[in-house]
Amino acid sequence: MNYDLAFISAVIQSGNISNAIQTGVKPKFLGPEAQAYWDGLTDHYEQFQEVPSLDYFQEIFPSYTHHQVSDGVEAIAHELKTRYLHAELDDIVEKVAEINRADPWEARQMLGNLADRVTIDVQKENTDLVAGSDKANVMKRLKFLKENNGLLGYAWPWDFLNRNSKGICPGNFIYMYGREKSKKTFLLCFLANHLESLGLKVLFFTREMTVEEIAWRLYPMRCGLPYQELTAGQITSDGMIKLEDAMDDLANRKNLIVSEIDGGMAGVRAKIEEVKPQIVIHDYMMAIAEDELEMSGKSREHEVIGKVAGGLKRLAMKLK
Repeated sequence: MNYDLAFISAVIQSGNISNAIQTGVKPKFLGPEAQAYWDGLTDHYEQFQEVPSLDYFQEIFPSYTHHQVSDGVEAIAHELKTRYLHAELDDIVEKVAEINRADPWEARQMLGNLADRVTIDVQKENTDLVAGSDKANVMKRLKFLKENNGLLGYAWPWDFLNRNSKGICPGNFIYMYGREKSKKTFLLCFLANHLESLGLKVLFFTREMTVEEIAWRLYPMRCGLPYQELTAGQITSDGMIKLEDAMDDLANRKNLIVSEIDGGMAGVRAKIEEVKPQIVIHDYMMAIAEDELEMSGKSREHEVIGKVAGGLKRLAMKLK
């Protein structure tokens, strides 16, 4: 595999260059061709705060040939840094061995300096910030906020949340709590429909209900039909046409997937890696904790719930 070009493909596929930047990959890790593509991606991101679409990127760089990659940005970045480290260590050993023949003390000093340099180069993540040096990014973000009514992410379907948040942003992990029978599932179905209508790929986990029960809530919302009437078979000819059109549209787009998978955190992670969604909704999170309790044999429910919550948060941050 050509890892530097695979890295470019993975960034375009994910649509999230900030995650790629945070991995700490530097232009020096890439070949000349991939460096040119990386410069194009970062320039576009600085100007528009987004990753260009594949079609647009290929207009800018006609020489770019896209290959679908199954590995994530972080995995490819790790391999790039590993290969760079291997080459740099080979070079260090050769230089130090040559100096060592003449002056071991000078060789020792050189070894320390070169080792420090390569350690900084391949640090796990790019986490340093000199306060004030991010002025350009701050100004661009303020401009973006102003042009998007204070939103950094995707808009909620409710004005109240849009007024009191920055929208739905990458890496967000959001709890929605309510008592039993308080219509939480209806709210999540409404949110799933809204996000899918924005062009996002949504994975909806359900454990309290079956996939069919969720579907019968999604469809009437999608086409504006009363749920109670639809489930009672009270639908007009016009309503039937609306329902069929809505279902055909969803089927063609393939962006709203409902799953009943179990298996605790491992099951959730496996399904996310399979579907590769942009948004994950899990109805009845307690089911994940119950799976973990059963698999671990532990009896302290609150500890497992805390572990699950932490695991989901880390997963959300990793996939942002």
